[in-house]
Amino acid sequence: VVQDTRGEFWIDHCFAFGASSASSCSGMISAALRDLWQVKGIDPIAKIEDDFVALQAPELDGSYPHTRESMLKEVEPLGFPWHTDKGTKTFVVEVVFIGFEWHIELKRVRLTLEKRIKYLFRVTDLIEFSKSHKVPRAQIESIHGTLCHVSFVYPEGKSYLPPLSNFMAVYREKEIELGKWLPTSVTSTLKWWAETLKNPDH
Repeated sequence: VVQDTRGEFWIDHCFAFGASSASSCSGMISAALRDLWQVKGIDPIAKIEDDFVALQAPELDGSYPHTRESMLKEVEPLGFPWHTDKGTKTFVVEVVFIGFEWHIELKRVRLTLEKRIKYLFRVTDLIEFSKSHKVPRAQIESIHGTLCHVSFVYPEGKSYLPPLSNFMAVYREKEIELGKWLPTSVTSTLKWWAETLKNPDH
C-alpha cells in the first residue's frame, strides 16, 4: 500500500516487496495501518515491523479516548489479520512489546521471562558447543544480533559486544562455514552474558 501526495492510498503492484534495505512486506503494510490510525487521531503508536503498541492516557473519569475495539473497527473494512494471542484487550500500565516488558508508570523496561530464558539457553548452548567444536560465523552473527537487541535492557552489556564483532571480522573464506575456535575474549564475553541473564531481578 502506498500513499500519494493527496493522501490517497493505492495498492503497490509494481514494487510489492520493496528494496532490500527497506522494511519487510508486513512492515510496510503495518506502516500504512499506523498512518491510517494517525489520520483518525489515534496516536501515539509505537511500531517495529508488524508489532504495534498504542499508548493512551486515561481521561479524568478513567476511560480512554480509544479502545482496542474502536481502533480495529476503524480499519475493519481493510481486512487486516490480527493475532488472537498477542496484545491486551484493554489499555494497561504494563505491556509486552518487541520481547520487552514495558511498565509505563514505573518507567521500567525488562526482558520477559520467556525471552530471558530463551536467550540464556542460546548463550550457554554456544559456550558448551564451542568447548569441542569450531564455531561457524553464522552462529556468532546470530548471538551478536540477539545481544545487540538485549543491550537495550542491559546497557552495561554494550561494552561486552566488541569481542564478538571483532571476532566476526577475522573469519577467512572456508572458516566462515567450517568455523573457528573461540578466543578467550569471546568466551569471557559469553560467560558474562550468561551470568547476567541468569539474574531474574535485572
